[in-house]
Amino acid sequence: MPLLAGTTRKLVKEPTRPVDLSDTGTLHLAGLAGKGRVDKPMVLNREGDIVPYLGGRVTYSSAHDYLRAHFRAGGSRVVFNRYTGPAATFASLALAGAGGASLNITAAGPGADYTDLGIEVLSVDGGAGRVLVVTKALGGDQFEEVERSTTFTTQAEAKAWSDTDRTNPQIRVAVGAGTGLPAAAARTALAGGSDDRASATPDHAK
Repeated sequence: MPLLAGTTRKLVKEPTRPVDLSDTGTLHLAGLAGKGRVDKPMVLNREGDIVPYLGGRVTYSSAHDYLRAHFRAGGSRVVFNRYTGPAATFASLALAGAGGASLNITAAGPGADYTDLGIEVLSVDGGAGRVLVVTKALGGDQFEEVERSTTFTTQAEAKAWSDTDRTNPQIRVAVGAGTGLPAAAARTALAGGSDDRASATPDHAK
């Protein structure tokens, strides 16, 4: 095409490095869910991550629908901020030791849905160590293991394991008022917990 009088043509060199399009499939979403941590966002990389991270679909939130639609449309990642009400509480369990609770267990997130989790305390290494096994109730007498601690020989070691940056933590561990290791015990379910969703607004998202 001929140039008009008084115009110039400028050739621009093509960039040698391609544009990074790796984040174009990321969805950022804040919403209500039955489960999930609230201290920081959760990163989901596939549709199969939805239930393990957020629990089952609930009637009071459309989050599952949005997430499934995103992944099925070719999205590659979701950064999900779960929010709850200001009076939300955590399901918990005290593991007995000498003179009181050796370890205090709380769910990784607030809400009553975490009461499907239970803790079994295994005695290992000839009684010198313990392992916490976290299982989820599937109905009837069926349970699924969802998390297992490393072997610990002191209360502090149990808390140190809990403080590690695990991919999808189910529980948190705090040292109790008692002393010594928790006694070996069969599965005991967590109790309590509320998400106070009646008072929840997106302003409560981290």
